[in-house]
Amino acid sequence: MRPRLASERFHEALYGTIQLLRRRPLARCIRQLEEWERLDPAAFGRLRAARLARTLGHAKAHVPLYGEGAWREALHGRTLDLRAWPVLTRETLQSRFNDLLARPPIRGTSYRTTSGS
Repeated sequence: MRPRLASERFHEALYGTIQLLRRRPLARCIRQLEEWERLDPAAFGRLRAARLARTLGHAKAHVPLYGEGAWREALHGRTLDLRAWPVLTRETLQSRFNDLLARPPIRGTSYRTTSGS
């Protein structure tokens, strides 16, 4: 890896500062990703499994659709094998959109939908 030029470091610092002022901790996220890149494959696999389990736990607790039917069964089984999970279809996305939003909604968050084009 080549050393970064002073101008590159300056621009990174400036951009990071601007994002921080906008309440977007981008520099911290980049440092975290760089740390994860250095993990050996086994450690990265454990990290990935732990983060997936945490995300699925949050979905089970806060997203109405994931607390019922086949989704509840998949979450109750605590399987991290995503191939065993029900498929989220376009029809479900369209008809149950509000049931896919976490409760309670994050304060100040707005949702916008498009046709996808």
